Amino acid sequence: MAMKDVKTVSDLNYGAVDEQFGKAWEALIQNMLDPATEAKRTRTLTITVKVTPSEDRNMAQTEVDVKTSLAPIKKDSGSFILDTDQEGRIVARTYEAEEQGVLFTPEDNKQVAK
Repeated sequence: MAMKDVKTVSDLNYGAVDEQFGKAWEALIQNMLDPATEAKRTRTLTITVKVTPSEDRNMAQTEVDVKTSLAPIKKDSGSFILDTDQEGRIVARTYEAEEQGVLFTPEDNKQVAK
């Protein structure tokens, strides 16, 4: 097996950092493009390289770790109505997308304009 000088982080661990960075970068970009996250929130990508020398210092073990800190999903609020079903059990009901803006009265299940 040929020897190779280690001059860049890409030379460590057979280039694993390049692959890890690529996956983390893609996740970070997808998070930035996600409209369910805060646009102005800072995202981070951190590469950590740990080097542990052997006792006689003629070798070293390396560990490369790539982590992301992404923007969380934005909070959302909504509401639901407490009602009773045909058997008299209490149920929670919410509007389907096409029914947005229409209220149902629990007494008679009649629609009333909002």
